[in-house]
Amino acid sequence: MKVLLSWLSEHLVNRPDWNEVFEKLTKSGIEVETVQNHLELEDRVVELKITPNRGDCLSILGLLREIFTVTGYNFNYKLDYKLQVENSAVVDVLVTAKNECPHYTCIVVEGVDNRRKLPEFINNRLTMSGVKLFSPIVDLANYVMLEVGQPLHTFDLNAVGGRLEVRLANNGETLELPDKTIANLTNDTLITCNVDGKPIAIAGVVGSSESGIKDGTSSIIIESAFFMPSIIASKAKQYGVSSDSAYRFERGCDFNGQESALLFAVYLITKYLGGKAGHTTSIKNTHADIYQKKEIKVTVDDIAYLIGVKIPLDVINEILSNLGFRVESNKLWLKVWAPSYRFDINVKEDIIEEIARIYGYDRIEASLPHANYTMLSASPSYFKVKYLKDILAYRGFNEIISYAFLEDDIVDLVNYLDVVPIRLKNSIAALSTLRVNLFGGLIKSMQYNLNRGATSIKLFELARVFYGENDNLQPLKLAGLSYGLGNKISWSEKDGKELDFFDLKGHVEILLQGIDKVKFVACNDNSVLHVGRCAKIIACGEREIGVIGQLDPLVAKKLELSGIPYLFELDVEFVLNNSTNFKIKSVSKFQKVERDLAFVVSESLEVGSIIDYIKMLSIEDLKDVRVFDVYSGINIKKGYKSIAIKLLFQADKTLTDNQINLHLEHIIQYVQDQFKVKLR
Repeated sequence: MKVLLSWLSEHLVNRPDWNEVFEKLTKSGIEVETVQNHLELEDRVVELKITPNRGDCLSILGLLREIFTVTGYNFNYKLDYKLQVENSAVVDVLVTAKNECPHYTCIVVEGVDNRRKLPEFINNRLTMSGVKLFSPIVDLANYVMLEVGQPLHTFDLNAVGGRLEVRLANNGETLELPDKTIANLTNDTLITCNVDGKPIAIAGVVGSSESGIKDGTSSIIIESAFFMPSIIASKAKQYGVSSDSAYRFERGCDFNGQESALLFAVYLITKYLGGKAGHTTSIKNTHADIYQKKEIKVTVDDIAYLIGVKIPLDVINEILSNLGFRVESNKLWLKVWAPSYRFDINVKEDIIEEIARIYGYDRIEASLPHANYTMLSASPSYFKVKYLKDILAYRGFNEIISYAFLEDDIVDLVNYLDVVPIRLKNSIAALSTLRVNLFGGLIKSMQYNLNRGATSIKLFELARVFYGENDNLQPLKLAGLSYGLGNKISWSEKDGKELDFFDLKGHVEILLQGIDKVKFVACNDNSVLHVGRCAKIIACGEREIGVIGQLDPLVAKKLELSGIPYLFELDVEFVLNNSTNFKIKSVSKFQKVERDLAFVVSESLEVGSIIDYIKMLSIEDLKDVRVFDVYSGINIKKGYKSIAIKLLFQADKTLTDNQINLHLEHIIQYVQDQFKVKLR
């Protein structure tokens, strides 16, 4: 909020030391951001940062109260204007939304000359406060708002008629805004309607183009109402308007200040623009919660405990009285009633905070807290999750923590499960959609590092994803990304090896140690990962627990990536609940025996299925099975390929050739029968 210092000085009893005022206001929570000299006006403009809970300070009167409280500079402010009724005009008002609008007042003023010029000091004060000049009637209404904090609205009487209704809108109703755009009203919007029931204003926010004041307007209705902050909140943003009134209403105005502000406006309008006032119409819902005086009880020990210093009771009483609070107290406790303009005071901690900030945070000595806490043992799941993180950290991965919100296009591009994303109604900048997997955050972090010269990137994140609003639709996932060059095998290498699918697969296999029957099955139906370079991760039979693969080049192009990474994602809950303890066995002292087999198979046959089948035979002496060569070309029939498999045998005794050969014959026979392949 910006204000001329002369405007404040006009009401102060003594000439203040403004540097002292600025310092004490800032220390008490009303931060002074800038003070600028205005040479033409021979004045200074101070800009204050008013926190959202202090809507009462968005006016001259509110600032004077605050200055008096923190500095002791007294002020005179007269707000007891009397109404001189000079015509019989009266507005018939119906308030059906009594909870949303517990107090509504208005008055008719006829014979106003809207072409007169207002005094320069009024125009200067409005302009220097950042309020745009419109027309004398509207400008004076804004002036009252800046003076006392109560927003007013003015209607052209001839445009709206002599009857008003305040109600909630119906879905489908519309309102033409001053800039001629059409607002489609929703049923949670409070509106003012004319004699025909047609909306003429979004209450507390903006009026319609046809009901507003024009150059030739001579008969007006001045509205001064109290609208509940909850019904005004976010409405200016919803309908795309900028409104000083809404800014104040949604923070809370003085619910007892409507009639005095209305009479002040009538006084100014008739003084500077002429006109004769009619009768005031006032409708008040005295049963509304805001009119029930709320008693807050706080003990002297509470104050000393939370502030950390014992403040004398007489000092506490003086602080609260200067703030406008009504106080009853004894040596043990205080009963406090907040003034009607302090909407932010609801619990005893609010009272204690007011005492502390006025007493002065700089007067409270720093001291270490005394606390006796017993550390609870961590849950087993914590150690299991930490174990997964430690594995990846030990293997060169860096953990990231990314936002749960992402841009729409990123979420849609990496959504391989076709889950309908949850989109925010009020987005945080461009982050408007909850993630459905962890790929988006990893990819954004990778690109950030690539842009800063990184050549090798290994990242992981363990966090929740969101398929819905219920807890069971927000599973815990572990995802990782690798890209670029791996570590050099020896010092003589110029560059490291390019990280590939099998490097990442090796990391995942370590994560899944202890889980039964893990296998990787090639998938061709993943919309995010590269066909031919991705696999589903299957465990415990046929349970799909994750995916692994290279990002599809088309997706990478749409995301404007400078590299194509490999990614994996796992279901953490499954991994934690299905891991078994490892059994430690002694290492055999006897020689290992290696044998190689080569089979000619169809090009469409997945090599992994043969490996899995051989392992499933459960040959006791067979310790490892791996593919070491795949060949197609000369001497291999078209449509076929040769796969070479290395078999590693070892036992707690020396294996003879006959024993090894029996195992080999067993394997060859079963593989040939199962897959209809030939031994090469």
